[in-house]
Amino acid sequence: STDRDNRTVYTVNGSSGGIGGDQELPCEAAIYVGCTMPDWLEHPAHRDFQPLHPDFLPHGIERQGSVVLDANETQLISRFVDLNGEVLDYFVIQR
Repeated sequence: STDRDNRTVYTVNGSSGGIGGDQELPCEAAIYVGCTMPDWLEHPAHRDFQPLHPDFLPHGIERQGSVVLDANETQLISRFVDLNGEVLDYFVIQR
């Protein structure tokens, strides 16, 4: 293994268990489980989204799905795919 082969990529997908938490149950002071924080899609690490669909919010996609990774020796492709198989977001890392 060379230094070039020793790299790490972090990505987070938080919708596989459900979307939006429980919108009807906002979190109260010091309660963080079983409720929805008002800023749940406003983390500074979230990228900006154009409103292509009604569930594309400024900093996230409010749709259930999964991340699919495809990698080979020269390329990593990450896709966010919804339950219907539609690719909603992706990125490519080229070596």
